[in-house]
Amino acid sequence: IPGDIGLCGHLSEEVTRSLAPRYASWVYMNEAGNKDFLQPVLSQSVKHLEVRNFPGPDPLPTDAQVAAALEAMDTLPRPLMLQCSTGNRAGALL
Repeated sequence: IPGDIGLCGHLSEEVTRSLAPRYASWVYMNEAGNKDFLQPVLSQSVKHLEVRNFPGPDPLPTDAQVAAALEAMDTLPRPLMLQCSTGNRAGALL
């Protein structure tokens, strides 16, 4: 794993407030409407916040979803955080 990419699962608001300022970019890999998405907190600290829905394991992500997630990893400024519910999909993407 590159040293400038972090990955995580669900985080409390307190932990998110602590971690977010350390990252230039943050990719949220669940649906934007997920009740655990702390968009207001992240938007205050992270310059580049993107939602790239990356489902799994059932259903598997589509080729387009994989390409979009990889493109975000390749182009967003670092350090970069990848967040999903458990960290498993973020880890699989790497």
